[in-house]
Amino acid sequence: MQGLLRRAGGEAGADGDEVLRKLFFQLDADEDGLINEAEFLEAVGQCGSAFDKLNAEEQKQIFKIADTKGNGMINLEDFAQWIGVTKENLSYFQLVDSDSDGHITEDEWRSVIDKMQLDLTEEAIVKTFNRADLNNDGQMSFIEFFKYMNGITDKEGVLKRMKSWIGQKLR
Repeated sequence: MQGLLRRAGGEAGADGDEVLRKLFFQLDADEDGLINEAEFLEAVGQCGSAFDKLNAEEQKQIFKIADTKGNGMINLEDFAQWIGVTKENLSYFQLVDSDSDGHITEDEWRSVIDKMQLDLTEEAIVKTFNRADLNNDGQMSFIEFFKYMNGITDKEGVLKRMKSWIGQKLR
């Protein structure tokens, strides 16, 4: 994410609206005021960080998340919203992914829940992890984490408490 922001000539905190606007128009290669999937995927490939570990299908899933209208195009408003949500989720993901391998294991998940002192049973910890591990491969990818953190089922209330706790850690 920082790689994209640097490409636009700014850092995360530096006049954010102008940096996002500049970045959007740099990515809009055909200058039609919209970013298509090819333009978007090229940009994601230059992001660095956790995005380096995404395969082509996961990158396409990120585009679908950003493409709120489902028309294969992202306007400036969609892009700004996606950047904000993605930066927040990427920070959370990197905090939970303690070994920085690009995936969250059940042990890493358990460790964060323990540090948060959420007082969940082992069964509840496993259930929340399994609910987030959409492909049942025993690890949570950034896409799976992103979907979980953006409200995909949270019966135990972990999501709200986790966002609050992680937010405090990042300040």
